[in-house]
Amino acid sequence: MKHTNSLCAFLIVIGVTLFSPTLIQAQKSGAAPTPPTVDVKVINSASEPVPVTGTVNVGNLGATPLPVRDVGISTRQPVQFKELFIVPAGKRLVIEYISAQIRNTTGPCQFVTLRLLVGLDRVYYFYPSYVGTLPNPSVPDYVYGISQETKVYADENKHVLLGLITAGGCDIATTTFISASGFLVDMQ
Repeated sequence: MKHTNSLCAFLIVIGVTLFSPTLIQAQKSGAAPTPPTVDVKVINSASEPVPVTGTVNVGNLGATPLPVRDVGISTRQPVQFKELFIVPAGKRLVIEYISAQIRNTTGPCQFVTLRLLVGLDRVYYFYPSYVGTLPNPSVPDYVYGISQETKVYADENKHVLLGLITAGGCDIATTTFISASGFLVDMQ
């Protein structure tokens, strides 16, 4: 009889535990979550980093800004060229900036365009603006210019060519300057 009472008491405890609702405390609507009150410090060597999965959010109130740096910037090789550039094997050229000063001594041009040709398959056009006339004792120089950020990519062994397209009596002077600048990165 003792064992039967003990068994019955045990079954009642199990039944109450399994079928009774768990007590929970609800949060008020609109209330901000309470931040954790205990700091956690993880100390590992560089050879055994802490594995991170999922999304990591970093909060900062501005008093102590989080330092950020571009880790790939040290592998960039700066490039600037005037008319022709051949991308070396194993590299990719990223052109970031185009600039030109175009002078014409025969009168205003009807049409001036700076053309960037990448290989034989891609062409980009940039349109200089009329800047003004430079006084010259014999013949005035009509000046056009462009300074424009861009993002053009050229893969290894591609020829990149800068040139002008003009129309309407434009005789481009020898004082015309065209250049592109950017950087080389390793192909991955």
